[in-house]
This record gives sequence, C-alpha cells and structure tokens, in this order.
Amino acid sequence: MSPEIQFVLNSFSFLIWGVLIMWMCAGFTMLESGSVRTKNASVICLKNVGLYAIAGLMFYLIGYNRCMWT
Repeated sequence: MSPEIQFVLNSFSFLIWGVLIMWMCAGFTMLESGSVRTKNASVICLKNVGLYAIAGLMFYLIGYNRCMWT
C-alpha cells in the first residue's frame, strides 16, 4: 500500500474512532444522569464535560506530539 493511501486511511480511522469515543462519553453521561436524583444530574454532566475537556487538552499537549513523531 502506498504511503499516501495509508496516511488517508489512518486519518479517516482516527476521525471515525474519535467520533465514536465522543458518543460513548455522551452515552455514559446519560447513563450516570439517569442513575442520580434530578438535582444532581447537572453536576454529573459538568463532571463528564470537564473530564472530556481535560482529556482532550492532555492529548493535545502530550499525545498529539507523540503521534506526530512516530
């Protein structure tokens, strides 16, 4: 397989799996929100959004650089 095709397929795969992970986080947020009292649902949503944001920033700062060098 040529390097160009491999790059395109790797990029497409990275995009698809990233979208699936994002939907998985949303699903777990709904699951957790349904498991607690109504007044605590907003705290659960804020917690999950915060964790997803921290994970995204850490990947950008640490993981993305590592992916670019391999």
